[in-house]
Amino acid sequence: MLHEIGQPITVTTARKLRTAVEAGADNLLVMLNARIDLDGFEDWDIWWGANLGTPHERLVAGRVGDVRAELDTARAAVKSAAGWIMDLYLLRSASPRR
Repeated sequence: MLHEIGQPITVTTARKLRTAVEAGADNLLVMLNARIDLDGFEDWDIWWGANLGTPHERLVAGRVGDVRAELDTARAAVKSAAGWIMDLYLLRSASPRR
């Protein structure tokens, strides 16, 4: 689910992720990732997908601190197998500021 009923979702780029969080966003759909920098988001939840709808599709989900290594490995594997990567992720604070 992208968001809880009646709650906002912020759609942003990886480049503007920290600015959106500083502005109060705690449920974000992040696209256009040259790389994924999740420093400081260890306690957030992530639902990540790459090359969705293709034979090289990969999904990783969980608490960032728990799945970070798996995410890095999956991202590298998709890029190696397909020669390219198009990924996005939903990042949600474990303790929303509502």
